[in-house]
Amino acid sequence: MQNQLVDHLILLVGGNPLPNYVVGKLLMKQGGQLCLVHTDATLILARRLHRQLLSEDALLEKSKQVTYLKVDEGNPQNIYNQVAQHVQGKSFGLHLNYTGGTKTMSVHAVRAVEDACPAYAEFSYLDARRLCLLIHRANRSESREVPVGDVLDISLDTLMALHDVKYNIHHALPTDQISTELMPLCYAVANVCAVKNGVRKWKDWQSKSKDFTELPIGMAGLEEVDKSLTDLCNGNPTPELVAKKIGFAELRSCHKWFQGEWLEMYVHYALQRVISKIGSGFAKPLWGVHCLQDTITYNDGAQQKKCDPIKFEFDVAVMRRYQLVAISCQLSADPKQCEEHFIEGYVRTRQLGGDEAQVALVCAYDRPKDIECKLASIWGASTHAKVFGMPHLRDLENHLYDWLK
Repeated sequence: MQNQLVDHLILLVGGNPLPNYVVGKLLMKQGGQLCLVHTDATLILARRLHRQLLSEDALLEKSKQVTYLKVDEGNPQNIYNQVAQHVQGKSFGLHLNYTGGTKTMSVHAVRAVEDACPAYAEFSYLDARRLCLLIHRANRSESREVPVGDVLDISLDTLMALHDVKYNIHHALPTDQISTELMPLCYAVANVCAVKNGVRKWKDWQSKSKDFTELPIGMAGLEEVDKSLTDLCNGNPTPELVAKKIGFAELRSCHKWFQGEWLEMYVHYALQRVISKIGSGFAKPLWGVHCLQDTITYNDGAQQKKCDPIKFEFDVAVMRRYQLVAISCQLSADPKQCEEHFIEGYVRTRQLGGDEAQVALVCAYDRPKDIECKLASIWGASTHAKVFGMPHLRDLENHLYDWLK
């Protein structure tokens, strides 16, 4: 990307700062100038973007190199005039990226730059589906595509900072214990849930276990789980010993694990193995990612008000270059429950990771494609969204691999 660096970069600031951050990192020349075109509503996002770029490799050495350009998003003439005045007298190295901002901002900002600098200005758009930068001159001449999917790594910390979201990782066991001791049990439960009525049998044991004080030993349909518990405890499975292996003092404290946390652990382990096969590009996968977006202040037209903090969770998440990959887990065969869980995960993932994000649901519904098709009919979801269900549970690792490779 070195030959693509520009002296003067203009970014239209929209609701998601990630595309602008990516473009800034890819195109800004050391010592260059940056103009952030914002509205009243997106000023805070412009400042956050500026702060994040400044905090890294001294890309912007002095704050005076950054110009904040306020526009009225509902007034085309204002947008045109403000941008035209800003670029007046500038020539070489002028570049406008119009990925962010509203459609009105994009149309009239581009026109203003085209009219002011028809011979020198360049324009670009970050294509989220193909992970490439579409660059063209005025009047769409000399267009070219620059693949960028493999040239920029960002961390989950950076992504969260861009959104001013705090997060922590919550799980009870270290990775080595997951792989060496508990994973055979997770595989066994997954195999039980991978057949018709398997989830019902698994939950029947939970309802009959006397408040999680008895193990699923000798129950019809759970023979594989029975065997894995015996192996886990060296031939003598007891409630206390199983609880200790899972990371608790007593079996009743493991109720959340049996109800669904085992599935998160299973998915995390499968994703780790997929990443090791695919190779570079992925960060370390995390599970139990609890997120908190602090109290938000907004203007209702009359006065400033505050809304409650927003809390949400990613069961399993990983950064792939600058793409967020998030996987929700729902141990259910009920299509309505699975659909609701998938939609929530889809909205949260795209809220943080933008259109580049990849989101999946792992559940036990026997027709997962139906949920994908329904989502596609509503939002036009692409291969960036995937549902894995009962047919995928036995061999989840390979299905994840096919999706992510």
